[in-house]
Amino acid sequence: MTVVPEVRERAHAVTRPWVVGEIAIIFLLVWVYDFIRSFAELREQTALVHARDIIGIEQALHLNIEQSVNRWLAGHESLAIMASYWYSFTHFAVTMTVLATCYVLRPAIYRGARNALLLTNCVGLVVYYALPVMPPRLLPHRDFLDVVALSGFGATQVGPIKEDQFAAMPSLHAAWALWVGVVVFIMVRKRVAKALALIYPMITTVVVIGTANHYVLDVIAGITVTLVAVFVGGLVTLRHGRLAVAERIPRSLPVPIALPFQRSSLAYAERSRPGYGAGSDHHRSAETRDRRPAQQQLPRRR
Repeated sequence: MTVVPEVRERAHAVTRPWVVGEIAIIFLLVWVYDFIRSFAELREQTALVHARDIIGIEQALHLNIEQSVNRWLAGHESLAIMASYWYSFTHFAVTMTVLATCYVLRPAIYRGARNALLLTNCVGLVVYYALPVMPPRLLPHRDFLDVVALSGFGATQVGPIKEDQFAAMPSLHAAWALWVGVVVFIMVRKRVAKALALIYPMITTVVVIGTANHYVLDVIAGITVTLVAVFVGGLVTLRHGRLAVAERIPRSLPVPIALPFQRSSLAYAERSRPGYGAGSDHHRSAETRDRRPAQQQLPRRR
């Protein structure tokens, strides 16, 4: 039996996990992040050594553009203030808003999106613990300007979660921004909205480098982690050599049990489906379809 649209919508709604469990995952990640941050004072020298190593690698690869972008942004006061607000508030607020919107409006892709974000954070937390890196704004004798602090936000970054000062690699700002771009690109239909979804991670990349909070390699690492996570997490897949959204469809859709007085309404809903009756035998009644030809009837037993 073909499932009518109302039943199909209810079937997709079943794919939503419990919201309590989703909130618990967020609090668990925040707790782990805060636990790693508690070791910041003990890892300052190690973070400085790792930061100098990254600068050396960037110089060898001609990627060391952080200071130029930082000076340019600091020289434009209005842009510097907007970038400081962008860095401090959009990171968490936009990501959580997109995650909640996906949970409500697109439950078929929610698990894949949630898994991708979860994997991105898990990789980031492991690297933060194993490889602390001092951001450019804290480097001694490097003449980087702390744009966020100069804009009036203070040396310690503001936001709903207290920041780990030595969690530069990978850039979760860039990673989360790319995740937001991918999810929004999948969810929306209008080209303008899709274009904005792609622009969002680009702006975030300029902001995190211009405010001297991340190196170019940090951004590259964050983007790489997210790209891998969207595949491993089941949000995006390859089908016949092309990218496709891996929507989660229930293994078995619930079939409505039609009581005698409901059969007519279900039949009407089925007949109202677009394309019903075109090139098929749906126009025939059930009695006509089930009636056997006379020559195929079994002979009567005498």
